Amino acid sequence: MTHTPGPWRYQIWGSAAFQQGAVESRAVGIVICDIPKYEVAKDGGEAEANARLISAAPDLLAAVKLTRAWLLQFSMPEKHEHLVRIDAAIAKAEGAA
Repeated sequence: MTHTPGPWRYQIWGSAAFQQGAVESRAVGIVICDIPKYEVAKDGGEAEANARLISAAPDLLAAVKLTRAWLLQFSMPEKHEHLVRIDAAIAKAEGAA
C-alpha cells in the first residue's frame, strides 16, 4: 500500500472562537489528519509544528529517495552509515520497518 499522493498542505479555517486545522492532499482533496486549533493554543504551537511536518512528509520522502540515488552514483557502499539511516527512514515511511 502507498500513501496518499502529495503535495499535502496544512490549512486553518473557522471563526476566531473556534478554528480547525487539517493536513490535506492537494492531489486528491482528502483530509490526512485533523488538528484542532485549541490544541495549538494550549501547547505553544507544537500541534501546528507537527501539522507542518506531516504536510511535508511526501516531499521529504521523495527528497530522501533522490538523495539515496545520488549517493549511490559515487559508489558509496550500501552499508555506509548514511545509506543505512536513509534506508531505515524510507522503510519506516513505507511501513517496512
